[in-house]
Amino acid sequence: MIATATIAYPIQDSNTRRPTLFRAFCHSSASRLEHYTPGEETVFIDAVDRDDAARRITQLLAILWHVPADSIGFYNLSDENELFEQLGNDHGGDVRLFEAGWCGAKGALYFSESHMPYLLVRPETVKRLKQAWASIPADAWRGVL
Repeated sequence: MIATATIAYPIQDSNTRRPTLFRAFCHSSASRLEHYTPGEETVFIDAVDRDDAARRITQLLAILWHVPADSIGFYNLSDENELFEQLGNDHGGDVRLFEAGWCGAKGALYFSESHMPYLLVRPETVKRLKQAWASIPADAWRGVL
């Protein structure tokens, strides 16, 4: 049996830092659901800093995937400002958050339609990300991620 976890966001007041959007690529080394092991998943999470994002990703995915927290691994944990600096394309805006790579003359590579990332974020961030997802150009190159 997996122990439950409580994740508390600080109450927002004038002295509290506002959560920032982070993105990471996550996986688990544990099996679940009768021999199914989660593959690599893209996760967006709101957190006040990188350490907070790492802690929340680990705790929330362990709960969602029904696996031990120590089986959760991730890489390329970046906040949205870092992503905007790293990723550049002609489309601009939040759609860049869904870039998975670059395909030379084809331009930006986006997550495939069947690979909607996990959105472990506040309601206003969900709205923002859904709008960006819907605005990926119809002719954009999409990968199999």
